[in-house]
Amino acid sequence: MILALDFDSILHSNYFIAKKFGEIDEWKMFNTMCSVIAKIKNEVAVNRMCTAVLCVDGANSWRKKYLLSYKATRSKEGKEDYFKLKEDVLNRFREYEFILRQEGMEADDWIALLSEYSGETCIVTSDKDMLQLVSDKTTFYNYRTKQLLTINEIDGEYEEWSKIILGCKSDNIPKCVKGRFGPKAFDKLFNDYIIYDNLNDFKSLDFDQLEITKIITRTHIEL
Repeated sequence: MILALDFDSILHSNYFIAKKFGEIDEWKMFNTMCSVIAKIKNEVAVNRMCTAVLCVDGANSWRKKYLLSYKATRSKEGKEDYFKLKEDVLNRFREYEFILRQEGMEADDWIALLSEYSGETCIVTSDKDMLQLVSDKTTFYNYRTKQLLTINEIDGEYEEWSKIILGCKSDNIPKCVKGRFGPKAFDKLFNDYIIYDNLNDFKSLDFDQLEITKIITRTHIEL
């Protein structure tokens, strides 16, 4: 089994937890991350062989080619200490774990590639965007709630298309529908098509900027 770990998400979460208890250096953070990963292995792959792969965000996401405002609201100002610590911790991990990182690619893209080409995979993150990747060979483990999830194909389509059409505030992706169209309206529209087994018709609906949001919201990389 491959454990596809969303390194940035896990590090960010544990960094701010550790900060509550005082100053933290790279050695303390490295030990904390080692402990967290060991616990995840024990919880997800009980008595099974598994390989942990750290999936790391690279600079200059390829998605910005399609949407300049992508994640534009996220500022690195005042976070220099965190990003330096991230690099220091990653350097320590290079001796112990597999690391996937490349400029232009995000952790999401590496996780998608692993889930598609690496056989049995467990995605480890708290980012629900990854639910679109769950399949008969890919599970989802939320390291915050400690829930191991499997979902059916329809639920996977729901997760994917809700993000495409409704956008994502945290990533600064606009929705494809003008006016008052929120989660409840999407649920009704999606369920109406599912009830009549017309998922393909649903996918062909004409929404504003649909092709752009399909490209940047889906968890994949241009190969």
